[in-house]
Amino acid sequence: MPLRARPHAGPATLPALATIVALAAALILVAGSGPAFASPISCGDTITTDTTLEADLIDCPSNGVVIGADDITLDLNGHVIDGDGTEFADCGKREFCDVGILDIDHDGVTLRDGSTRGFSYGVFVGSAHGSRLLSISAKRNIFFGVVIGRSSRALVRNCSLSNNVPPQGDGLGLFAADPHPGPPQLDPPQRGPGHPCRRRIVRRPDQGERAVP
Repeated sequence: MPLRARPHAGPATLPALATIVALAAALILVAGSGPAFASPISCGDTITTDTTLEADLIDCPSNGVVIGADDITLDLNGHVIDGDGTEFADCGKREFCDVGILDIDHDGVTLRDGSTRGFSYGVFVGSAHGSRLLSISAKRNIFFGVVIGRSSRALVRNCSLSNNVPPQGDGLGLFAADPHPGPPQLDPPQRGPGHPCRRRIVRRPDQGERAVP
């Protein structure tokens, strides 16, 4: 199924949760293809080498930047990746759409020093190991600022994930993160306009609890 925001489909965060849980269970979708550039880049480009953003990306109609290789760094260099604030209507089946920074199935990726806004999801990381989000701001997105699904050893540090659009918007969503199966819950639960990154506790009924930086 496609990754789409449907703010009209139900109360509060249920549309986002239903979409993310389904993706976390399968993660069989593929990111839309695009040319690979080092820098400069444009909205929707796929990067396969270390990349430093040289300017803001403004009014991206669908995805901002797509990660296309393991062990690379996307340095936003203080710039913003900006969506157009509306759902991308032509998202095909088996595609991710309307994500500021999209990393599916690429390990060891670092995202740093900048912001995403105006997308359905500011950052989406799925089926990846060792991802690092450092000094990222993800605000004014329709659903989650950051989503991490079926991924292990992810580090989120010095981030701000607040002010995502109410009533659906939340800050950080963790779903079916390895090595412990099942959708985690944040303690305390987070709803509404989101929250800044800080040390959280993830609880699972069958696995106890563990800290998330």
